Amino acid sequence: ANYFCACLLYNNPSMQISIIGHAITPPPQNFNDIQNPSQIQYGPAAGRFIIDVFLASSDAAKLEATISIGANKKRGKFIDDIPGGRNEYESDMEEQNDLAHIYEINWCAGRIVGMLLKSNSACKDMALRIPVKH
Repeated sequence: ANYFCACLLYNNPSMQISIIGHAITPPPQNFNDIQNPSQIQYGPAAGRFIIDVFLASSDAAKLEATISIGANKKRGKFIDDIPGGRNEYESDMEEQNDLAHIYEINWCAGRIVGMLLKSNSACKDMALRIPVKH
């Protein structure tokens, strides 16, 4: 997906501006062919989706890293010396895999955001106007 996005955004400033623009406001919808426009359910715009995934995965990574720091303090002992040590070790490995997955999602979304902002000054200016909930 990252390679596809890189190919799509490479030397294509109108696409870059469109994606960042749709992170600010959703694209217009065509209601001419629909009988009852109030029943239409649309997903989020691509730009908004990328920004939301990047922010959510950043928050989750910070939270998971904080939790795993507390869990790492227990690891100084031998696994067999801790009551239920094997089970704790296995659950710690699952937590680390979850954290790695969160970091991977964050890296992918951050890379796409970086591709959008890297070479287009109009995108950089528009990105300052993206509303975020923090």
